[in-house]
Amino acid sequence: INMLTGMVAPTSGHASISGKDIRTQMGAIRNDVGICLQHDCLFPQLTVKEHLQFFSRIKGLYDSKSRKEADKMVM
Repeated sequence: INMLTGMVAPTSGHASISGKDIRTQMGAIRNDVGICLQHDCLFPQLTVKEHLQFFSRIKGLYDSKSRKEADKMVM
């Protein structure tokens, strides 16, 4: 996961995500992919839904759309 999200550089081999090469197209991959950590390492006081809304805002979704998307993800 760390290598696929760009946290660790690959040392050999090849991997792609949605046809994009992790060695040369990490910027484009990061626009499309995110990770949601198992533990609330940054903001332990936030709920799952609040985390989704927060990070979707960082990724560029408007407030109303981030709320709608979080509502779809969290039941």
